[in-house]
Amino acid sequence: MDIILHFLDHEILDLYGVTSRYDSETIRLECRRALRFGYLISQGRLLLPISSYFESDVAREVVAEQGADLSVLCASLEEDMAGLTDAERLEYLELSGVAESGLDQVMRQGYVLLGLISYFSFNKEEVRAWTIRKGWTAPQAAGVIHTDFERGFIRAEVCPYATFIAHGNWAALRAEGLSRVEGRDYVVQDGDVVHFRFNV
Repeated sequence: MDIILHFLDHEILDLYGVTSRYDSETIRLECRRALRFGYLISQGRLLLPISSYFESDVAREVVAEQGADLSVLCASLEEDMAGLTDAERLEYLELSGVAESGLDQVMRQGYVLLGLISYFSFNKEEVRAWTIRKGWTAPQAAGVIHTDFERGFIRAEVCPYATFIAHGNWAALRAEGLSRVEGRDYVVQDGDVVHFRFNV
């Protein structure tokens, strides 16, 4: 994946580390040039453009012309949120007038570009998120946890993350008929909570 970092705030750091001050039109031209260059070099590879918070409208316009999505990253905002809890982060973002942190945008768009999704497994001690390729079947997803899970796959009990959180455990889900039992051909969906049955 080619990652084009376009840090604005009227300054451009060139390939040699020299910082220069430019106006918006020059920034627009430099961004277009960088995107075109990235596309020409990559020859079908993926492109993840990232801009600083300032002047992001200029970069967003240029990136949209290329059919890509732009991640907007404000380093000072990310630094301020580094030690906060999830609830505090949400409140801080809301007070700052930002819908989603820049790092979250980069991760989300990176997953999309790379064709990745996450599913969850849990036991009494922990909940784990597992990264897999979009389109993988339940046995392939099980193999990410352990190869024995894939080799001895029998079936998978599945429900969406939001449904699982609302009900808290498999017993409550089963009682209301909200979990499903899926076989070898089931394609795991982003955000699924999965309990694998296997025998080796």
